Amino acid sequence: MKFSTDPFNELNMARKDFHNARMYISDANAGLVTKSFAFRNFNSAKKRLADICNNARGIKPPKRQAADYDLVVCGIPCGAVITSYSPAYPAKLNALPEDCYPGEDAEVEFYIVDRRGYRAEWIMDKMTDRDWKYATSDILKEIEK
Repeated sequence: MKFSTDPFNELNMARKDFHNARMYISDANAGLVTKSFAFRNFNSAKKRLADICNNARGIKPPKRQAADYDLVVCGIPCGAVITSYSPAYPAKLNALPEDCYPGEDAEVEFYIVDRRGYRAEWIMDKMTDRDWKYATSDILKEIEK
């Protein structure tokens, strides 16, 4: 990130807005402005400054994904986004030996997103083997309907 002495540079303007938003919080504590106004300004200035800094570093913002299926994991409402699915194939046993093959179970690969649609690694880390089996079986039942 380049430092600039230009006061109207995008980064310097965002830093000034963030500083002013912090001052609004002090004013809100003194009763001069409402707290909702102060925190709304603070959050928008904070996001703008973070976006500018991340953009300068080359970090892309996370993408939102619409959940294919709604789930509840460890009491947390979330969704699952399907990345791949292969249906179950029955075994073929009544043919020549070279044409016979065992059956395959259905397989599904997915990842968890939060209610806003962002990938939620922290929920996936929290999931136990039992939660993964339940989520997988629940998704497979919904797909096969």
